[in-house]
Amino acid sequence: MLKRVALAMMVLALTLTTSAVAQEKKAAKAEKTAAPKVRSEMLVSTEWLAQHLNDPNVIVVHVGGSKADYEGGHIPGARWLDIGTIVRNEPPGSELPTNENIGKAFTDLGIGDKARVILYANDWQPQAARAYFTLDYVGHGDRAALLDGGIEKWLIEKRPLSTETPKFEKAEFTVKPNPGILATRDQVESLVGKATMIDARPLSRYRTGHIAGASPLFWEKNLVSDAMPMLSKPDELRKKLEAAGMTTSQPAVMYCETGWQSSFAYFVTKYMGYDPINYDGSMSDWKAQKKPMVKGDAKQ
Repeated sequence: MLKRVALAMMVLALTLTTSAVAQEKKAAKAEKTAAPKVRSEMLVSTEWLAQHLNDPNVIVVHVGGSKADYEGGHIPGARWLDIGTIVRNEPPGSELPTNENIGKAFTDLGIGDKARVILYANDWQPQAARAYFTLDYVGHGDRAALLDGGIEKWLIEKRPLSTETPKFEKAEFTVKPNPGILATRDQVESLVGKATMIDARPLSRYRTGHIAGASPLFWEKNLVSDAMPMLSKPDELRKKLEAAGMTTSQPAVMYCETGWQSSFAYFVTKYMGYDPINYDGSMSDWKAQKKPMVKGDAKQ
């Protein structure tokens, strides 16, 4: 009798141990495949900005290529960032300048290490996203955000504009290089077939030639509409990204033609909790080196 009880207890203990191990494996698998958490701090609403315009720690930046547009009307207190100061417009595309030049651009803008930077573009969202990517590259992405809906939503809500140029002094901006978010051509070539690759160009451009295995996801598809350039709801963005092959189990490379549209794709995927890398040279660099491309709708 005692032997039978002891045997039953041994069987029960073994069953419980096996069940516990199975549950641990199941939990680990679920944790590995679970969708990453949205980085909500990367996006601010027009309402939030209106409430913080007088916050001395908040610096609003109007990103663009024409100062005339800025002078014609901008969000009160916004400082103008000439996009040309944070890109190197040389062949093959619009790539990052030196760390020294990047640091000077933000120092001259009066952006210090503790500032909360809110970015918006005058008429093309990738310019603001490019400024975000640049700040992230020099270690300040955690203190930067895009204005959801941009100046378009601000105007639709009949919020005030200003034509005054704010006065400010230069600030100490410390460059803390984060090269891991910048993909090189050689790195991209080594990741073909081993990473999620998103082509942020229009579908027509994707069809003319793309990197093998890349999925098309035009950057504008992440917006509510062209007239209302707010980001789509997170659950909608998640569906689009997952349909494009996004996962936390492998690297994610963003690219476009010259690094502008891919910067927006970089922002969206990072906002959604992933850890993307941006191929700055993009297709301009890829084509210049005569790297293989796939034409049409097929990925491979």
